[in-house]
Amino acid sequence: MWAVGTGGYERHITCPECLGEKTLTVIQKNGESFEVECACCRRGYEGSLGVIKQYVQDYRPERFVCNRVTGFSRGLVQYSEAPLDATCYSYKNSDNLFRDKTECQAKCEELNAEDERRREEQFYHHRIGSRRDLAWSVHYWNGKIRKCREELARYEKRLVECKERRAAKGPVAADKKAEEIT
Repeated sequence: MWAVGTGGYERHITCPECLGEKTLTVIQKNGESFEVECACCRRGYEGSLGVIKQYVQDYRPERFVCNRVTGFSRGLVQYSEAPLDATCYSYKNSDNLFRDKTECQAKCEELNAEDERRREEQFYHHRIGSRRDLAWSVHYWNGKIRKCREELARYEKRLVECKERRAAKGPVAADKKAEEIT
């Protein structure tokens, strides 16, 4: 008999947003431009990597020698290769067992295509979310810069007012002492 075997590997894809550069240049409508870390290939606290890591499930036909029926699940019979006296075993569902290798290969290709479609859909949603995060980040930091500039202008205005008041009062005691020392 033939069974759908599973394996897998980690695949690294160059980030389609930053093209492996790890940063993006954002140009605003007012002409200002600045660089930000790519949100698409960032993983938590690791920062941007320039690549997207994906785990690929790889289904392929493998020989299967049935030694026992292990149970039923979702209306399917489960079979195992483990010896009858084994206490720990893995199983295969009856919908993943075939008499012919070509039938098994067709099922493996179908499962691999489904896995690829799911991964592409997941990545699409990740990219959309990353772009939304980037847009929010640009908005947030521009707001912070604007507030800091407003505060700076307010502090500079207060400093000018303080200097004008001091000049209007004339020399103060501290200034007189400084003159006496020199």
